[in-house]
Amino acid sequence: MCNKYLYIAVWLGSLALIPTGASAHHPGIGGVGGAGGITTIGAGTMEQGEFGLALFVEYTRLKQLSDATLLANIGNDVHGLQSVESRVVALAYGVTNDFTISMRLPFVRRTGILEGVQDDPSDPPSINNRGNTSGFGDVTVLGQYRFLNNLASETQAALLFGFKAPTGRTNLVDPFGETFEAEFQPGSGSWDGFLGAAFSQRLAPLWAFHANVLGVLTGTGTQDTNLGNRVHMPTRVRIPAWSPRPRPQLLPTPTSRLMQCSSSMASGTTSSERPGSSIQTPAAIRSISRRVCG
Repeated sequence: MCNKYLYIAVWLGSLALIPTGASAHHPGIGGVGGAGGITTIGAGTMEQGEFGLALFVEYTRLKQLSDATLLANIGNDVHGLQSVESRVVALAYGVTNDFTISMRLPFVRRTGILEGVQDDPSDPPSINNRGNTSGFGDVTVLGQYRFLNNLASETQAALLFGFKAPTGRTNLVDPFGETFEAEFQPGSGSWDGFLGAAFSQRLAPLWAFHANVLGVLTGTGTQDTNLGNRVHMPTRVRIPAWSPRPRPQLLPTPTSRLMQCSSSMASGTTSSERPGSSIQTPAAIRSISRRVCG
């Protein structure tokens, strides 16, 4: 039972960080953007009729650009940014034992948006504090169909497919009446498609290998922005939260069970690929973990 609920938690965690694009000091467009790390999606699916719900909070604090840098790049589309915050509701449902469908609903906030400006060549350049942006982001839907489930070798493989819908706002304006650039809008304005595959292999009674490849087919969104198509290939080796068949309790003692839960939930912590730090707290999942596994 503990493994069952932890698998649902980790599966929802992988959905919460489906990758989208990012560039330098412009972390993504719509939703959480490229603010966080990439969580590997395993090939296991939820059982038919199972339903999962999780709440995630991700916070990325960036190193703000200096005034000198901003002033030296007036007209070059260089902006300062203090932080990116995302609150995600993740839902998942087992349509069959081999097909799971899930949805990701993000609310995004970006703070400390700065820009160097010089409206008149006769005037000295200055820094505009354009404030913050916040709003509902783009909804992501992901399907996972497991086409291989070998109980003897404990090998699983699945097809991944889905899309991102342009549900987020794209018309926010700053205090000066200027429309924010696409990278600061909660929504992207584009339809994006996902296609890939996932693989899971148990290596030992307590260890498993997971890998996936996920291609992102990006459409053109607001302000004619297109981040280009890309492919993500994360892998991990971890104590598995899934089990393709009923098995005895792997860690029978209370202390060992708590260690198992902690190890499984640790995959929810993300790291940032740009200056600063990123913290993700799947609060609802941790609550479920403590209640079921404690």
